[in-house]
Amino acid sequence: MDFQQYRAKTYEILEVRESGSLPSRRVAIALQILIVLNVAAAILESVPWIEQAYGPPLAVFEVVSVLIFTVEYLSRVWCAVESDDPRFAHAVWGRLRYMATPFAVIDLMVLLPAYIGWFGGADLRMLRVVRLLRLLKLVRYSRSFFMLVDAMREEARAVAASAFILCILLVTAASLAYFFENPSQPDAFSSIPQAMWWAVVTMTTVGYGDITPITIPGKMIAAVVSIIGIGMVALPAGLIAAGFVNRLHGAGPDADEPQDKQGTHLHLEHVLSELGPEILEAAYAAQTGQAAQPAALHCPHCGNPIPVAQDERQASQSR
Repeated sequence: MDFQQYRAKTYEILEVRESGSLPSRRVAIALQILIVLNVAAAILESVPWIEQAYGPPLAVFEVVSVLIFTVEYLSRVWCAVESDDPRFAHAVWGRLRYMATPFAVIDLMVLLPAYIGWFGGADLRMLRVVRLLRLLKLVRYSRSFFMLVDAMREEARAVAASAFILCILLVTAASLAYFFENPSQPDAFSSIPQAMWWAVVTMTTVGYGDITPITIPGKMIAAVVSIIGIGMVALPAGLIAAGFVNRLHGAGPDADEPQDKQGTHLHLEHVLSELGPEILEAAYAAQTGQAAQPAALHCPHCGNPIPVAQDERQASQSR
């Protein structure tokens, strides 16, 4: 195997998800298990007695994991030129463009804190929290995440419209609350930005209770904001959830048309079979000016042939 073939094989193992090759599946599963173990180790190290008892083994595991992730990252950058995307074809600029992709940036963000902690020195608690970012590496292997992104992209205009209306309601509610509550509570509702915190927690039905209206107009505004907030906050989530469920079950704009055509064909076939072969032949002759043949009758929606029972055709010919 020459150098280029080895690089192409590396790309197939690391990047190609549809090949279904055994080495690619094994590497993907091994990396996912390593990511989960790293996140579990970072969480367990926050427990004092676990860190005291198993600190050295966990530190060795961290070093080995970072080295493995480093080899993975460098291998992905090295074999990026084997991609079908022409942006990555150049030996230098193609690899630099790949390093700017979201997944490559996530891989680099996972590695940099570890090397900074080893050579530059940093707060260990901060490094432990940053290590939890390795969980983002699992996004590469999640089809559900890509479905969710597609659903959000399809519903982007509707979600943006809902967010715009939500912002208008937020500013309006905060302004009214400031107008009515500031004379009675100058500390709690000292300004409109301060009142926005109350509007946010009220509209999202969280209601921490740290800031509450005490005047009658303020309570009426709070009641209206709470009722409206239930629907307005849930609307974007409902739109995204509906799009995600449609993609999860294989539905969507591309899947609706074939299903409708198939249902139309089956219904048309049933109706025409009930009319009898004479009606079929007359309809075909009126349309084409030729006598109908058994194989010449097709559904006008999907183009599939409409079967005509031979016994019915023979009976019509005998009559």
